[in-house]
Amino acid sequence: MDVKLSVIIPTVNEEAYIEKTLKAIVGQRASFEYEVLVCDGGSTDGTCEIAEKYARVIVSPTKGEAAQLNFATKVSRGEILVFIDADTLVPRNYLQHVYESFKRDENLWACGAPLGYLEKGIRIKLGNMSYVISRYFFINVAMYLWYIARNLFHFTEISGCNVCVRRDIYLEVGGFKQPTPTIGVDVAFSYALRELSKKKGTGRLKIFKSLVVWTSPRHTSLKKSIKRIKNYRKIIRAAQKD
Repeated sequence: MDVKLSVIIPTVNEEAYIEKTLKAIVGQRASFEYEVLVCDGGSTDGTCEIAEKYARVIVSPTKGEAAQLNFATKVSRGEILVFIDADTLVPRNYLQHVYESFKRDENLWACGAPLGYLEKGIRIKLGNMSYVISRYFFINVAMYLWYIARNLFHFTEISGCNVCVRRDIYLEVGGFKQPTPTIGVDVAFSYALRELSKKKGTGRLKIFKSLVVWTSPRHTSLKKSIKRIKNYRKIIRAAQKD
């Protein structure tokens, strides 16, 4: 079977997280062929040894999230590209949902699910989605509403921990840009996609309402989340100048 979709994961010393992430990906309920690539940026722990059990491991000549993602894309085979962070868990129907969304809507350029910060707590299930009642519960609810609201008002931003895009569109926007102190990889990429869509008068971005992916809260805090929202106009102006 032809590979329809490529999952690409950038890593640098992720031995504490990568196995759970890969198990969730290789255990997907998918009706199509997909490949899983781990692009390492020079890990000195057991990341690569663990990843080799589940995926094809390649080493990027340049360290950095954007550089690693772009390098892996060059050797990937799928027409749909799915970029997942090494500490992110996706539900078992995630790839099937992504694939069917692109197949059903030819005008869909890119998509992703809202994120939630995963920590030990009480797990509850509502329909197809599950939630964990922890100290991040209210932040998670706020982020879900944030991503859905932006999508509703056609100012979609796709979370960097799970970016899904058509290969031809990825190539047209020039791939990922290295982050700056004010602009993350996901913000810059979503901005480039929106601008290309405006220029061409076609294409759209989408945030799934019925899926949530779970990621580690190790790089965030309530203070940082509030600061990002307050400074969002500055972030967009910086992206426009980049």
